[in-house]
Amino acid sequence: MLEVFELQCCIQNYLWGKKGFASEVSRLSLAGQHIDFIDEKQLYAELWMGALHKNPSLVKSSGQKLSDWIKSNNEVLGEKSRLQFGDQLPFLMKILSINSALSIQVHPSKDYAEELHKQYPEIYQDSNHKPEMAIALSNFEALCGFRPYSEIKFFLEEIPEFQMIVGYDLIDQFKKDTTNSQHLLKDIFYKLMTSEKEIISQSLNSHKKKLQSLCDDKKNVFLAKLFNQLDCWFPNDVGCFCIYFLNYIQLSPGQAIYLGANEPHAYIYGGQISLIFKFIIIKCLIICI
Repeated sequence: MLEVFELQCCIQNYLWGKKGFASEVSRLSLAGQHIDFIDEKQLYAELWMGALHKNPSLVKSSGQKLSDWIKSNNEVLGEKSRLQFGDQLPFLMKILSINSALSIQVHPSKDYAEELHKQYPEIYQDSNHKPEMAIALSNFEALCGFRPYSEIKFFLEEIPEFQMIVGYDLIDQFKKDTTNSQHLLKDIFYKLMTSEKEIISQSLNSHKKKLQSLCDDKKNVFLAKLFNQLDCWFPNDVGCFCIYFLNYIQLSPGQAIYLGANEPHAYIYGGQISLIFKFIIIKCLIICI
């Protein structure tokens, strides 16, 4: 017999969230009685709905953890889910309100996730991988996966600051050796991300000045608007250069992206609300602004 009950869910107040009533997370949380009032000075980034050990949802009528309720009523999961995942809810649903870019992250493969969980259980508390699918219900921006070889090659050739950071020899080898491009791209990206802060800062400032002198068409080619926005949010941060290595995705309502294991990604701006279904095997993100 189907049982219906309300949940008391948790809010995450990350720095990239929207403030006060501007955040759809805060407004939905208030409407759902997850909070009693909205603090105009508070950042409301995520609303979590699920049975994750960290900040689990509660059965509102009893205060019982949703995970404990599921263990006592495990038939609600279905036979196939229980055979694969045991008596655990295999997803976490999130609502996001994104005001500025999140950090670049990568979800490990299943085997690597198990290894990390075994070695560092206090840090990697989940042994499962988490591929993601994102379905936009409104305009949404993200960096997702590495660009095609030809596009990365173009930016490495046309942005001289990369030669100062990575080195001409490595870039020249990348341009010529197409059979080993994946390995060389790994070396280039690692060199970029681990370079000294002073070199990155000088290179970013140099590139920013050059962008200002370009015509509008050239500015669009070199993503000047996006670069300047990221530089405004995170001055002198190496992540600003990542737009030339990762695909810049702009989703319209109804469009979707999929991110498998080991795909670098970062959500840049999502307006007011995102819904994330975070499955242990499949993570589905729905952005509805």
